[in-house]
Amino acid sequence: DLHHHNVDFTGTHLEFVENSLKETQISLAQQVEENMVSTKVTKQPLSNGGVEWRILSVKKRIMRSKEFQGPPIYSCGYKFRFYVQFNNQQHLGVKFSLLKGENDDKLKWPLKGEITFFLVNQPQGSIDGLEGTISTENLEGWFGRPTTDNPPCYGFADFISHEDLNNYIINDSILLRVFLTCI
Repeated sequence: DLHHHNVDFTGTHLEFVENSLKETQISLAQQVEENMVSTKVTKQPLSNGGVEWRILSVKKRIMRSKEFQGPPIYSCGYKFRFYVQFNNQQHLGVKFSLLKGENDDKLKWPLKGEITFFLVNQPQGSIDGLEGTISTENLEGWFGRPTTDNPPCYGFADFISHEDLNNYIINDSILLRVFLTCI
């Protein structure tokens, strides 16, 4: 009967519940740690229309070899997103993609301009660093009006090696600036 079953198996049920709670606790702790690492990005608008990113926990990101994306940003009326990838434990990649935006009907397509990624050499100050620029000329397929919610990205898969990146890391963080200049 049910009463005898409850008496006989209460200890087993409690042990099962306790083990399930421990597994859930460990899983949640891992998720919290992963989320903290993947979201420690601060965004600061710059006076010249660029965006400055301080990316924290760089060493963990390198070990995990993951791509992460920043929130949508508007510049020159265009909505875009910036991506960083610590790929294959060898290089830092930086990418850019246009997103569907509220101004799309008023903008000229394809986007004409330049996207510049600038990795700040923090020990030397904000003037020195590594720069890579993409001209949208002859890349209409990448910079036409977005038609999907997951448009293609364009950028530098091998922007800087992880070995060279060590020269730019201060307090386990890097400082990256992104500029969209429209023509």
